[in-house]
Amino acid sequence: MHPHKTSTPFLFFFVLLIGIHSSSFAQQRKANNKVALNFNHLYFVIDSTALNAINSSDFVTDELVALENRTTEANGQTWTGTYMYGDENYIEFFDSAGLSGIYGTVPKGVGGIAFSVNKVGDLNTLKSQLEKTYTLDTFTRKRNYGKKIVPWFKSLSVKDSIFNSKTLLTSWVMEYKKEYYYHNGFIHQNDSLLRKNYLLDFEEKRKNKIVKRFSGVTLTLNQIETQFYKKWFKSIGYVETHPNQYVSPEGFLISIKSRKPSNSMVIESISFDTSQPTKDQIHYFGKNVSIEIKNNKGVFWFLQN
Repeated sequence: MHPHKTSTPFLFFFVLLIGIHSSSFAQQRKANNKVALNFNHLYFVIDSTALNAINSSDFVTDELVALENRTTEANGQTWTGTYMYGDENYIEFFDSAGLSGIYGTVPKGVGGIAFSVNKVGDLNTLKSQLEKTYTLDTFTRKRNYGKKIVPWFKSLSVKDSIFNSKTLLTSWVMEYKKEYYYHNGFIHQNDSLLRKNYLLDFEEKRKNKIVKRFSGVTLTLNQIETQFYKKWFKSIGYVETHPNQYVSPEGFLISIKSRKPSNSMVIESISFDTSQPTKDQIHYFGKNVSIEIKNNKGVFWFLQN
């Protein structure tokens, strides 16, 4: 079924599932003493036509979302993206014609998901839990602010060179550095470095915008990717609310669908909650991308090849 013409029901009604299973989070984390991992952000590479249309759309920039185009320099690498900010998470789009630097040369359809811990030291605790199952890699990313270099975050990911060289979807866990919060003047108390606090920097831009928070993503994965990520989501404490559906502690829903061999798009849709009652509407951005709002829920659709 064409994704632009028929809204997938679970993207508009997953809140019911989350409510049913919310108590299981507390029980599971208490039993396993797991570190709570929140969805932080995702990136997705789309074609130039769609990205240019998004950036030039009055609806997107004036009504839909707090949007920023910026170039970031870190660890000797640079990348330019389009950023959309919710009140507790964000997404970033990259142009398939010009993406380089941190991700190398990346074709349309590739994506990645970043999770984050909330306190200093949580990443080490998580590492001790996960290294019983995975070989892990950690490093610290430093961000350039002119001539000043500021520790940004510590990253943890699964070290599997064969899988990582073949998958279209990457994933990592972040623990922000105190120096990053100090430099930017973000609110922080004791050892808590919350993602909501650095996103307060965009609170003024979010005023009167439709998007409140990004609430879910539907991934399209091949068999090997599906096996890996189903195990990974369970390993980091996400609850399986339905076959191939996983929900984070704060209620971000990750759904998995099968990707056809001819398809190179790893994300089918990204859903969001609205901050205010909004009329049903749909907007198209080239041949591959649309934004649909229905029943005060919104979806970015990405047409599969």
